[in-house]
Amino acid sequence: MSESEFTKPALDKFRQWHFWWLVVFSFLLIVTFVYYLPTRFLQQFNTASDNHTETVVDESQPHGHDSSGNSIPSGQEGEHNMMMTDEEMYQHMDEHMSVGMSMEEMMEHMTEMHGMTEDEADQMMDEMMLARRSLGEGGGYEHDEGTADDHGHEATPSPDSTGSPQVATGDIYEASYFEEASIKQGLAVNLNISPVPYSVGVPLNMDFFVNQKPGSVPVLASELQIEHEKLMHVIGVRSDMNEFFHIHPEFTADNPAIFSVDHVFKKPGLYKIWSEIKKDGVNYAFGHPEVNINGPGPRSAEGSSEASSKEDKKVSFSRNVITGDYQVSMAISDVIVIDREIGLSFDIHTLTGQEVDVEEYLGADMHLSVIKDDRSQFIHTHPESGNHGHSLNNGFTETANADAGHDEAPSTGSSVNSGDEAIVFNVTFPEAGLYKAFAQFRPEGVNLPAGEALLAEFWIQVEEKSPLPISQWWLLLIVSAILITGLSWWVKGYLKVRPEDVTVKK
Repeated sequence: MSESEFTKPALDKFRQWHFWWLVVFSFLLIVTFVYYLPTRFLQQFNTASDNHTETVVDESQPHGHDSSGNSIPSGQEGEHNMMMTDEEMYQHMDEHMSVGMSMEEMMEHMTEMHGMTEDEADQMMDEMMLARRSLGEGGGYEHDEGTADDHGHEATPSPDSTGSPQVATGDIYEASYFEEASIKQGLAVNLNISPVPYSVGVPLNMDFFVNQKPGSVPVLASELQIEHEKLMHVIGVRSDMNEFFHIHPEFTADNPAIFSVDHVFKKPGLYKIWSEIKKDGVNYAFGHPEVNINGPGPRSAEGSSEASSKEDKKVSFSRNVITGDYQVSMAISDVIVIDREIGLSFDIHTLTGQEVDVEEYLGADMHLSVIKDDRSQFIHTHPESGNHGHSLNNGFTETANADAGHDEAPSTGSSVNSGDEAIVFNVTFPEAGLYKAFAQFRPEGVNLPAGEALLAEFWIQVEEKSPLPISQWWLLLIVSAILITGLSWWVKGYLKVRPEDVTVKK
């Protein structure tokens, strides 16, 4: 039936219905492309970047401060305090403790301003003082030498907080990193290697002396705690990142404060070594001065990362590597930027593609060491809770995993194949740059000596910030405007009534 056979009222009603259908459809397009998608994108970006809105405050008027040190008008401080997370609360307490607030004043402040019971305030004070001590801040209070505070904590000094970066994870500080040479007080580990000169192929004795500064007072092995089946972990890497080792010294019978191990360096070059111990529930990582190993063969480029060219480091952004009779793939949950938690997952298969189960290696399904290419950042972590283990932030910064590249554009990787069981780490990178991840694991039934593991290596590029997030919003806006203009033009042409198309029945 042709259009000319419809009555004029019927045609008008049809065109009105079609017009409103197109109007609704256009409105949905506008809402989706102009508002919903850009807003969702910006919300995710802002959440990941942990942006904060700054309140303008007249410093001449009474005001408080939030956990980041930002001013809060006095009328809003109570409301802000009631919304604090545990981590913000610890930082808020730390601010007051740093200006010399007494124990009684702090307890009164926590009960009155934050609505805590005395038991809750007392428990948080205990946790806060342990956190400050682990960071080398002496518990936050002044004590007479050799006495204990009101909570029963001994006033033992900790590593000098000004000496090196420190690490935080979870609700309270859990791990600390220090360079050996910077420690003036508190727990320390000093490395001594013999015999000299240090040569390739010669067993070198590495002695790690655990002591308390000042005075180098020995800390016995009985005072330390086992972490992943060992009292001490030692990790080393050559400056070109192509040589890696993870060994475990044992304390000596004649001096339980000294942990000793023999190690043979296979290639010459400049090596950076870290030692890790656990004491009083706090994990410590100590960076030791670099060691120059002599011997025949090509040496790693020494000095800055610029001296060690990407050719020397053999940088590759492949997300699938082969080690022994196995292939290991690494997938990344998002673009890797600093101060944003990133999921790194590792999937292990045979060379023919069959899924591989792993057996525990040092109490975990996998150990991951992530080291920045200039050796200024060190991370040793384990799988996230609920995903084959737990995550622990050790090193110059927070726990991390690696993924980057130079020759090829860095890839975010693909998600793990559905049905595959991956080993997952959640990592936060504190600094932009090039990192290398060293993943150690033992496939189930593998023919390896006890205590040894296979090693898979991946390069990771960490960016300062996400690439131009606002420009994507504008791109969506422009595309939406073009689509809406085109749709409007088509609707206008469709609804235009030509005289020859109208037939009026008499």
